[in-house]
Amino acid sequence: MIDSNYKLWEEQDELKNIEKKANQNHIPIIDKKTANILKTIVLIKKPKLILEIGTAIGYSTLWLAEYSPQYSEIVTIERDEELLNLASKNIKDFGYKDKVKFKFGQAEEIIPYFRRKFDLVFIDAAKGQYLNLFKKVQEKISDNGIIICDNVFYKGLVRKNKKLTHKIRTIVVNMRDFLHYLEENDDFKTDIIDLADGISISRRRNKDEESRTAGPGR
Repeated sequence: MIDSNYKLWEEQDELKNIEKKANQNHIPIIDKKTANILKTIVLIKKPKLILEIGTAIGYSTLWLAEYSPQYSEIVTIERDEELLNLASKNIKDFGYKDKVKFKFGQAEEIIPYFRRKFDLVFIDAAKGQYLNLFKKVQEKISDNGIIICDNVFYKGLVRKNKKLTHKIRTIVVNMRDFLHYLEENDDFKTDIIDLADGISISRRRNKDEESRTAGPGR
């Protein structure tokens, strides 16, 4: 029988305080539904090496750190130094300092220097750059590795024909191009989860799947 006072890790007051501060300061963090998708995949996949692109204040990093195996390593990239400092403090406060490695700068410039293969990549960065980021990181994925991208419907606008400002229209067009790229990519099998603001889950195909995808005469 479960104790009536039992709390899940994500229900603790310390995490709720981070959520509250993020909302008060208009800092975007992942939706709870997205967080639970991450949690489930990490628990099943048990990735040894994780890459996160878009640390912000470390909220999603905390979920990755909590539910990945003790031996896992998380590398997280953030281009905003102030946010990265806040993330570093949050990670330290939760006791994950030795598990998380921070990289400051533009992900597009950092990713090519990675030599190891990642078992899981979580992308939650500039939405107009998803295609570029995915292309950069797809060569850094281990066999059967997974790439998860958040907010692929971009406030629902990707699926609507609505008049938009130039800046927003550019992001929407870029995101549509990204989704088309995922659909046509023979190296990865992608599922789009219609939760929160849309989540794409791309798994590297193994050789047998590649053969079936190619088909006769291709």
